[in-house]
Amino acid sequence: MRTSTLFTASLALLALLLTPAAASPTGAPAADAVDTAADDLDFGVVAPAAGDLADTSSTELVAGNATDVFAPLAPGPYDVDCGRFPNVCENWCYYVFCRKTGADKNAAFWTVTVNRNAGLRPQSECGRLSPNKCSVNSVRPWPANPVANQDCDEQPKNTNDEGGANAATRCMDRSENRGEGSSWANYINNGGPGRIADGTRIRVTLSNPAGPLCASYRRARTTMCPAPASPMDANVGRDAIRQQ
Repeated sequence: MRTSTLFTASLALLALLLTPAAASPTGAPAADAVDTAADDLDFGVVAPAAGDLADTSSTELVAGNATDVFAPLAPGPYDVDCGRFPNVCENWCYYVFCRKTGADKNAAFWTVTVNRNAGLRPQSECGRLSPNKCSVNSVRPWPANPVANQDCDEQPKNTNDEGGANAATRCMDRSENRGEGSSWANYINNGGPGRIADGTRIRVTLSNPAGPLCASYRRARTTMCPAPASPMDANVGRDAIRQQ
């Protein structure tokens, strides 16, 4: 009797193992089919908030959407070394924490889309006037910049769909501006397995940001946003940064 019982149990287990698993209606795991705000990763956060999950997939969603909106995602983030490029990091943080509003400041706004042909620079304060606000020969309404050898930095860049009129702009030493620009060009032309195609979304991360505008990065503190520089400001003639 005992042998018969064991034989019957073994048959039942074998039948269970051979039963095909039910496929999801979409052919993909159910967990990949729907996204909610609770599982959005806060980019730039070392330890995500409770309920937030890291995303390791090869596609990225538009943060906060009820369902996944897939777009190609670069294999790794574009990381800005704030030790080498402190003003670039400050400009990025001003864009995210001071120019943008909404709940996605640590998610959607740290992702940019490559578009080499965007041609958006003439729409930003870096390209709207020539010479621009960072030049010692800047044209009205901007007074001459009191510091020589500065370039105008824009983040996101004019090679990003998110740049142009929406970009934050800041004057900085031209070696820093051009050095980080070269890093970006190298990343999109040689990053990951090779050239990153236009239309690809890229996560931007910052290493060791220490400036005041990046206080909110990784939720360390709270960024206190200054008023944007304006050519009508009384002190703008002495302001070499001209953050907007």
